[in-house]
Amino acid sequence: MSGGLYERLFVRWSKRASRRRLDELIAAAAERYALARRSEETPLVLNVGAGGAIGALLERAGVRARQVDIDPSRGPDVVADLTDLAPFDDGSVSALLCFEVLEHVADPWAAAREIERVLVPGGLVIGSTPFLLPEHDAPADYYRFTRHGLRRVFERFEPLEITARDGQLGAALVVALRLFLADERSDRLLAVLLSPLLALLSAPAAALDGLLRGQQGTTGYFFVFRKPNAPRA
Repeated sequence: MSGGLYERLFVRWSKRASRRRLDELIAAAAERYALARRSEETPLVLNVGAGGAIGALLERAGVRARQVDIDPSRGPDVVADLTDLAPFDDGSVSALLCFEVLEHVADPWAAAREIERVLVPGGLVIGSTPFLLPEHDAPADYYRFTRHGLRRVFERFEPLEITARDGQLGAALVVALRLFLADERSDRLLAVLLSPLLALLSAPAAALDGLLRGQQGTTGYFFVFRKPNAPRA
């Protein structure tokens, strides 16, 4: 099987499986927190980690955020690091979005302080981070956060949501798909042979995951924290 066809069929399949629930959570949050309306006003909405599938999803939801990324090759509106948002003034941002970014930040506590600085009182930080997912974008892949770890990072914020993207069965299926289909070391012949079995297991695993979802395993967490209206000491 050619590399291009393999990429289209198997790698994209594994990535869609790992992102399915996350896309639903992002779309729901865009509506719940009126992000489209916020982005028409000042202060700003920032999307840290510019472009890609998440950027396209936000556009479809009507969210017109300023794109921020550390990598200029991704074409962001502003080149900046989450730990140093110097281009933005204190209290100038209404909502900061950081989906699948925090695990790549060497000092997430510094990032939380900088997010707190740029947000208006009552402003939101909305994001996601993986938990039971393989290492990716090495070597800049530093952390896997539990819900308790996220509370510690954003301890100066009010937690509004910390939601597991799936349960243990869903996570196991995604890990299997990533392991056998998307890992660059995957044996492509083995992937082709296993793909019917993985496809057969996908629907019942997803159904059972919804019924038996536990708290001990998930591919990742979706979170929303709010900066308090009154400054904290």
